[in-house]
Amino acid sequence: MSGTRLISFVTEKRRYPRRKPFATQPHLCARVQVDGESKILSARLLDIGRGGLRIELSHPVGEGDAIDMSGEIEDLRGKQKLDQKCYVQSCTAADNGTFVVRLSYESKKAQAVVNTSADLYEILQLSRNADFDTIQRVFRIFAQRYHPDNQDTGNSEIFQRVIEAHLILSDPERRAAYDLQTQHQAANKFKLFDSWQDTQGTAGERRIRKGVLTILYRHRQLNPRLPEVSLIDIAEALGVPREHLEFSLWFLRESKYIRNADSGRLEITLAGVLSVEEDEAIDRRDIVELPAIEAAN
Repeated sequence: MSGTRLISFVTEKRRYPRRKPFATQPHLCARVQVDGESKILSARLLDIGRGGLRIELSHPVGEGDAIDMSGEIEDLRGKQKLDQKCYVQSCTAADNGTFVVRLSYESKKAQAVVNTSADLYEILQLSRNADFDTIQRVFRIFAQRYHPDNQDTGNSEIFQRVIEAHLILSDPERRAAYDLQTQHQAANKFKLFDSWQDTQGTAGERRIRKGVLTILYRHRQLNPRLPEVSLIDIAEALGVPREHLEFSLWFLRESKYIRNADSGRLEITLAGVLSVEEDEAIDRRDIVELPAIEAAN
């Protein structure tokens, strides 16, 4: 189970007010995973909103953990049956020794493998080899940024996509099913060339250079403390033999767009970052979408 941590959202102006249950509200049942075992805990309902509810538990839970909630809710709308899978948005310790847990309902779109053209790994800007801790860390960053209660950067549509991507990629069974469903597409999506002959000529060379810069740009965004990428990883991501990158790397070094780090790996420079962003500003369609490369251990 991941560590307990509170996600701080801007909540001064909620778009949808939350409702308080009646004093006679019975406790709900929360099925959670505790030390690898499924247990049912008694949950006191604190309030309920359009997208989820807030409960009080005797045991801490981790962000992103799935919880099956069941029982009956009694408020101004009458009595309603609750049988809903939720995920933990935040968990924080209360003064009385209990834990206040904020839950969000699992959307119907995410109850099965999502049938969408959007790549779930791209939504969270993750490598397909990202581990659970990395998924949780990146999810928290995007959840804070795009939550509708965030007055500066909130975006309900993007937030929903982030939720759906996280619900699948953080669940081992669903992630395996999704990977199986999309493995052929993923294997070819980021490959720039069908054969080595396509790398020849000035047009092919420009595409290689843009691909190298895009990989290094994305990697520095996600791993600012360890921005280096090996030549092997770049060649595999582009689908280009390493020997076909020599001219491109010479050009990018001479242009001061990339440099060799102390480790011998490659990293993008400030000039390279500005070049990528300038190209994107001119025409977004020219930016090659490439996967993030996981930082070396």
